[in-house]
Amino acid sequence: MRPLTRLHRATRRSTPTDLGHASDYPRLDRENAETLEFLCRSGLDAAAEGTPVRAARRGVLVGDLSARAAAGGHIAVIGCAEVGTAPALLAAGFSVLALDPSAARCARVRVAVQALGGEAASRLRVAHLGASELARAFDDATIPCLDGVIACDGALNLEPDLGAFVDALRGLVKPGAPIVASVHGRWSPWRLAEDASRWAPIEPFRRLGFGFRPIPAGESHTLWMTHFSPREFRAYFAHGFTLEAQRGLGMALPPPVVAAPIEAHPRAISVLARVDDLLCRLGLSAWAAESCLFIWRRRAMTR
Repeated sequence: MRPLTRLHRATRRSTPTDLGHASDYPRLDRENAETLEFLCRSGLDAAAEGTPVRAARRGVLVGDLSARAAAGGHIAVIGCAEVGTAPALLAAGFSVLALDPSAARCARVRVAVQALGGEAASRLRVAHLGASELARAFDDATIPCLDGVIACDGALNLEPDLGAFVDALRGLVKPGAPIVASVHGRWSPWRLAEDASRWAPIEPFRRLGFGFRPIPAGESHTLWMTHFSPREFRAYFAHGFTLEAQRGLGMALPPPVVAAPIEAHPRAISVLARVDDLLCRLGLSAWAAESCLFIWRRRAMTR
């Protein structure tokens, strides 16, 4: 078995097979699930969820998918850290399948949807599964093929077996349906500034490596996360999907973890969000932003 210390060592290759040895996937999944459970039960998830910056990011993803998915269709939400995503889609008339490896996060989504009333709640299904286990949610054949998928900000950065997730999409997503995914990139100026403030000059170089690296979460928990360049992430969707749009998120608007100084100034957040929209028209913004937003379309199957 390849040791975990090699999973976050910088490499020169950048192909989808370099995330780590398959024998390490269960351990990474288990540790990430335990850490996500801790973050949710300790209230740290909820604290970040309510911030204006996080709400602005969530609005971008939900708006992009709602504008492209068939009205009233079935949407899969990958990752429930953004607990407001499922209620927003239900309010827009969609049926939602929400997946998360944390049982506490799944429960939090159910509670949030109850506020919408019984009719909306009847269109929600929550599965305690990771992204790579998407196909298991369809084992009982009660869910039709998907009319769209939304992967919340950073959810796929925690998924060791990203190839299995993409393979499931090929069989479960209707031709022409949109897949909206936001993943953390490598060259965020905000992260570089954060590393400098913590006197951690080696961290930016670790982020350059293609593979998993440990992110401390509390005193005794660790998240294993990988950071993608746009080219590396696109490689997973090379077969069966068409890239419709790609843009940066968080080039001007800071990520939630370092946005505390401006959270009390809604006007500043609004201005920075508009600057972000302007910068996303530049091709380089996807490389230098905190996250990169991808919008794919499932290609029709050919014989």
